Amino acid sequence: MPKAISKNMAVELLSRRVSAGTPLNGWPTQAPHASASTIELAAELHGELMREGAVTFSLPDVLSDSDLTVATWNLVTLLAYPVPQYETGELLYPVEVRADGGGASHYSATAASGGLHTDGSLLPAAPDLALLMCLSAAESGGETVLVDAAAVHEHLTRSFPELLDVLFAEHPFLAPGRPGGSPRWKPIFSHGPDGNFKICYLRRYLETGWSASGSPIPQRLKAAMDAIDEFTLDGNNQRPYLLHRSEALIWRNDAFIHGRRAFDQKGSARRLIRIYADTDKGRPVHVSRRGPTRFGADAS
Repeated sequence: MPKAISKNMAVELLSRRVSAGTPLNGWPTQAPHASASTIELAAELHGELMREGAVTFSLPDVLSDSDLTVATWNLVTLLAYPVPQYETGELLYPVEVRADGGGASHYSATAASGGLHTDGSLLPAAPDLALLMCLSAAESGGETVLVDAAAVHEHLTRSFPELLDVLFAEHPFLAPGRPGGSPRWKPIFSHGPDGNFKICYLRRYLETGWSASGSPIPQRLKAAMDAIDEFTLDGNNQRPYLLHRSEALIWRNDAFIHGRRAFDQKGSARRLIRIYADTDKGRPVHVSRRGPTRFGADAS
């Protein structure tokens, strides 16, 4: 069950207001001043996130869409540092079906299922954390699914050890529909400074990147991606999260790959907001040495 945030705490999280007309690239990234209880909540969520890799929480469902968005945003800025999701700088992004499909590269604006991936593979560095807050759920289906990257690595090590080296090599990532764009080269599998296994994967971008490079995609890479997809699309290896209105899921982006299951939104549209954040750009407020201060003192 998601950790429920009380009405009183939600009121506190709304002490810093962000106007409805704020552009998606203009939201305040600094952490607001916070009371001891708010810092304690952030610390609790942060600790569980670091231990488990993913955590869910819920806000009171009586809040408006705007208030759900603002309260979620303020809480995220206490946990980490929000970062842009695209080269155009959006810090918040609506995840919902759009008639135009959101352009060739925007899987998030379609009703497509499958295609498990990590977010931000086209950025210079993929975000540490990703969050989805539900504003409304689909009539049925639409579960967000996570697959543990360490389990993917273990499966490949056990069943396809001859393919591991190609996954640790660098490959070109490029979104479809970007003629003349420069691929971003990075490994699919890697180890972080702490030794933890990390993944960066989006098959469609890899296929487009290799096509744009002028070289055929390596056959061993195709075999490796087939093995990854077979494992991650198996429901037995997935953690499903069916988010309802006012519920949020936040996870370590390099420790899981994620996707969604098919959904029917004839009676209710699936609408979420997405936030990316890094944990290494300044300290989260809850470990700041300056201690708690009154929330909303620098409200904007």
